[in-house]
Amino acid sequence: RILRAVIRQANHEFTSATADLDAILNAAPHNAQARLSRAFLRLVTGDISGGASDCMALPQAAGSLVRGICLARVAALSGQAEKGRVLLNRVLAQDSQSGKPMGHFGATVLADINVGLGRSGDARQLFETAVKMPNPDVSLLSAYADFLLDAGEPEKVLTLLDGRGQSDAVMLRQSIAAKRLSDRRLQSWRKILNERFAAAAAAGVRVHMREEARFRLEVEDNVAAALPLAIANWEIQKEPADARLLLQSAITAGESAVAADVVAYAARTGLSDARLSPLLAQLKGQP
Repeated sequence: RILRAVIRQANHEFTSATADLDAILNAAPHNAQARLSRAFLRLVTGDISGGASDCMALPQAAGSLVRGICLARVAALSGQAEKGRVLLNRVLAQDSQSGKPMGHFGATVLADINVGLGRSGDARQLFETAVKMPNPDVSLLSAYADFLLDAGEPEKVLTLLDGRGQSDAVMLRQSIAAKRLSDRRLQSWRKILNERFAAAAAAGVRVHMREEARFRLEVEDNVAAALPLAIANWEIQKEPADARLLLQSAITAGESAVAADVVAYAARTGLSDARLSPLLAQLKGQP
């Protein structure tokens, strides 16, 4: 049932994934894997208080690192990122799992918290260490690639992602970097992504709306196509990356009103992130 919930979450079937996890926790409240999975699912969908409750309810057997990662993520999404950074730094330094998969995941979360705080040097060091582990996952590679793109280093993105598979997330970032560098591989990647997005739309599968919206905005310069995708994506996912995408699309389209819910969400949750602050300020300056 946990595996099914994870699959459903990956397919953005958040309601059914939550139902699976609810059923598990009703029967076995101390199931740490289900508790952690539901915490992060709630955070992805913008239920910060629910995610915090699950983090606090993690059984002692889950360990201090798992609990620290969970609570640090909650803190980062609720205006207490510095508190989360200090906590996660401490548990990573103390926990014996720091060099193992969960420790690498914690380092990735910590790197993202540092990015949100504007601590670019710390974030870079964490990312560079994490990507040296065997078989870094797509989420880590994507996060580091985004960091490099924001730092104006697209050539490093192409090096980082070379030979890392052909997922939509990887190819999207390769395409963005290739466009900035006028790399001839852009046309091939662009063609493949367009075919994938068209096939998904024809089948009624809208799992990667975030990726498609960003592709339309940053690779194709088609804000008319990007904006409705960014709006639809925000309706189901409310991570900082989703907020950023909708803010960028709204500003580019000159339609500030469509991003009103992002502004309200940030105010309500206390979300403060260096990647969002300039966009929120820019949005306020628009009529």
